[in-house]
Amino acid sequence: MNNQTKSREENSLKVLFVCTGNTCRSPMAQAIAEKLQSEDAQLPSIKYCSAGLMAFEGDSISPLAVRVLSESGIDFSQHQAHRLTSEMLAQADLILTMTNAQRNALLELDDSQIAKTFVLNRYINVEPVDIADPFGGSEETYRQTANALHNSIGELLEKFKNSLAQD
Repeated sequence: MNNQTKSREENSLKVLFVCTGNTCRSPMAQAIAEKLQSEDAQLPSIKYCSAGLMAFEGDSISPLAVRVLSESGIDFSQHQAHRLTSEMLAQADLILTMTNAQRNALLELDDSQIAKTFVLNRYINVEPVDIADPFGGSEETYRQTANALHNSIGELLEKFKNSLAQD
């Protein structure tokens, strides 16, 4: 890694997506955000990652999540689950959970993160606030979750662009 690349990464906004197991919603959010980010040169430098409140370290992403992501040209099949750590929380500039219950559970673990922790859809003023967990559902359930995340992430990136334009 050259110094310019390293400097850009150090100056990147760091966004952490959080769900329960880091095998469905948060990795889907990360994958969609990375894809949309790569397609829009107007966006600021943003680094995305994901973790789960109760994840089993190293678990594979759900095969149905992989399948519906592939429909959008995204290959996230190599993703392995990560359990949320205090280091991840400290390094993130913005922490976005999939549900209000997850936000509350996260803040019970570390209430010092309250100023930068939001439910994704509340952060962008979209209803419903909670993004439903597709775990155990059909392929269509996963597709609906992916579509909801795609819409929410699109709104999130617009918010980032708008805040950049105001600076």
